Amino acid sequence: MGERRTAWHYFLGLLLAEKAPRGFEVLAEVPVTRALQHMDWLLLRRADATARSDHGETLVALWPMLPAATIAEFKSATRGYRDGDLHRLVGYGHQYFSAEESELVDESSLALVLIVAARNAALDRDIVRIGLRERALDAGYARLEGLTFAMLLVDLAVLTTRDREDYVALFAAAPHASTAAWSWWYARYGSLKEARMDQTNLEDIEVMAREFLDSLPLEQRLAGLRPEDRLAGLRPEDRLAGLRPEDRLAGLSDADAVLALPDTVLVGLSDAYVATLPDGVREQVTRRRNARAR
Repeated sequence: MGERRTAWHYFLGLLLAEKAPRGFEVLAEVPVTRALQHMDWLLLRRADATARSDHGETLVALWPMLPAATIAEFKSATRGYRDGDLHRLVGYGHQYFSAEESELVDESSLALVLIVAARNAALDRDIVRIGLRERALDAGYARLEGLTFAMLLVDLAVLTTRDREDYVALFAAAPHASTAAWSWWYARYGSLKEARMDQTNLEDIEVMAREFLDSLPLEQRLAGLRPEDRLAGLRPEDRLAGLRPEDRLAGLSDADAVLALPDTVLVGLSDAYVATLPDGVREQVTRRRNARAR
């Protein structure tokens, strides 16, 4: 993970922590070296875990494949996988193993997981460059073989087309998550704002908020807005588009209704009638009639 974490990382971390099987502990931003490199997450299988059949509520096919310790990295849709990211993850694995070797039985006790919003050409190049062999598993999952440690690839773009109800669909490229998933996100987003947490170090928080709004039906987007707020930013002709002529004038006084008439109609009004209009309205009508007559 780079120096700045994105909103995608923050909320995916919350999801993993809440929806992981009871047999796992999810630790965020664990230092890799004294130079303050951070892996995104360290997934530790609890030693006292008794519920081996508990696969959690997200990424349910992943957890049974994980050993005692797993380093997980995520590449979001906005930043994407970049050249060298796979090398960095492998480096994290070697650094962590060397630091924790006394706690790990052997290399099989550590795995690496790369989660991507969608795979891209840079990832495919690095797989070839490192000399890994890709073996497909369930839809969206693959093993990358050829390393000292087991490595798994999770492609959310593929995974979530098969399982839209999985909350992790929020983090796929072009998210098409369920209403329940977006409700989960919005509740955590609200807590984030209530806690007045500094969001300046969460890149893409505005992107996530926009995608949440895009997921809502139109009537939910407009609920609670004042009429004038619903029309803010629209041109006058756009505000009136689709209305019947009589509806366009609804609520106007007789005098204001006169001002809504086109100039071609105003010039046909009698001078006697115009003289009965309120001063301000009469002045505007007279000015428009004179301009039309020129």
